[in-house]
Formats: sequence, structure tokens, C-alpha cells
Amino acid sequence: MRQGTTRLLLLLSLCGAACAAPEAPTATSYCVQEAQECVDSNHCIDWGECSVSECDCVALSAADCTPSWVCRSYGLCTPQEGRCLAGSDADCQQAVHCVQDGWCVAHEGGCIAGNDADCKAAEICLHLGLCSLSDGGCAANTEADCAAADVCTYHGQCAAVEGRCVALTESDCEGSQACKEEEWCFLIDGECGPEGGRHGFNE
Repeated sequence: MRQGTTRLLLLLSLCGAACAAPEAPTATSYCVQEAQECVDSNHCIDWGECSVSECDCVALSAADCTPSWVCRSYGLCTPQEGRCLAGSDADCQQAVHCVQDGWCVAHEGGCIAGNDADCKAAEICLHLGLCSLSDGGCAANTEADCAAADVCTYHGQCAAVEGRCVALTESDCEGSQACKEEEWCFLIDGECGPEGGRHGFNE
């Protein structure tokens, strides 16, 4: 591995079950006159708000929402009341966070994990052991969740505690591949890291 996988695990851990779709921007502080003003703005590129209505940039059609960042990333692909929201499971299933975090089911305008199958198919199960449904997200509920994940097989974090995979003893770290290859042999708050330092893995 293995620096590449370590970096990937860190990126995934920044979200996990706790992340949610970001808030849409506030309305413009002036009266928008031309649609091109919206098209050229982050309101359109990021949020799909590419049309003009009552002096503001809004999402009025699938053509507005579908190319946007929130559609590709979060499944917010259907225009509803001037905003792009998740209107169906299909919206969610094509999004990055379905593949990455298991958020594949539409719920109240956003996407969540709807069952264990969503979680088990997601990258956070393979890499972080977050394989079980928990409050609309994915979490490590059993040691079986952790056992086949990279955090266990490489990093020695094989015990499920409070929804994530952790190392419980120094020997968990000393026996890990990360210890052999990167000298991450020391138990630091449930993780294995270098002596005297942190890698920020599950922060």
C-alpha cells in the first residue's frame, strides 16, 4: 500500500456517517436581471441555480440541476421550489456519495443510507469498516464490520467501538502492517500511529 491507501482512508474518514449535504447559498443581495448572470456564477455551477425568477437565481429544470456539483456529488438533481433536491433514489444512486458513503436512498430532499446493503457496497465499508446502517449513515457496529476492512487488515483497528473501528491495545498496532511498513506501532486514542505523533486518521 501504501501511502496512497492511507491518504484515501484519511479522506474518507473526514466524512463517514457524520457528513451531510452542504447548505445552499443565500439569495443574491441584488436583483438579477439576466439569466447569464446566474449561468456564470457559482449558484449555477455548484448548486444548479441557473435560471432567473423574481430577481434571484433559482433551479427551474433538470437541465439546471443535472450538471451541478450538488447533483454529481450529493444526488440533488431534481428541481423543487427553486432548489435542486434529491427527488428519487435514482438521483442518489448516481452520486459520488452513494458509491463512497452509501447514501443511495432519497429522504426529505437529501440522500441517506437506507439499508445495510447500501453500506456494505460503499467504499467506507471496504476501507473504514463502516458497513452497518446507523441513523441514515453507515457505522461499524460489529467486529465483523471491521475485520475485512483496510483499517483492520493494515492498520490494526479491528474492534468496533461507538460506530468506528479502533485498536484497543499496543499489540494490535505492533502486529499491523502499518507498523511493519511505516512504523505506526503506537496506540494513540484508538488508532495506530508513529511514536509521538498523530496521523489524524479517524479525527
